[in-house]
Amino acid sequence: MKITIFTLLFFSCFAFCSELSQSQLTDLKKNWLLNEPKSYRYTLMHGVGPFGYTIEKIVIRNGKCTARSQFIFGKRHPWKKSSCEGHTIHELITSVQEQELKGVFSSKILIHEKYGFISSYSADPKTDASDQDWHFEVSGFTVN
Repeated sequence: MKITIFTLLFFSCFAFCSELSQSQLTDLKKNWLLNEPKSYRYTLMHGVGPFGYTIEKIVIRNGKCTARSQFIFGKRHPWKKSSCEGHTIHELITSVQEQELKGVFSSKILIHEKYGFISSYSADPKTDASDQDWHFEVSGFTVN
């Protein structure tokens, strides 16, 4: 009986192991939109896994975004002009909200100490497919 109770409690944790609630994520996004600097830059790494990953260099100047990307799979591919779509800070927060609503077995969220945005997110989404880990990391954030 004790083993059954332990097993149920242990695996029930994996049903909703998000670090932040939807209301906390909404507040995080609102705070970012209220306090977003006019000009800043950062590097975004996403898609980390066995099939390579992408590095995005994002520059926001007076509210306008430009980006360039480099795909890495075994070797580095050349840098190319890229779209900012889905790669801005508030869009990243939105994508985390959406993933958390869909369900995760577990997730880990790191918040930038000074500016309060999600600087790193990784999740094991609830899906029957294998190897579906989801991850992004924002680094080199500087305000111009």
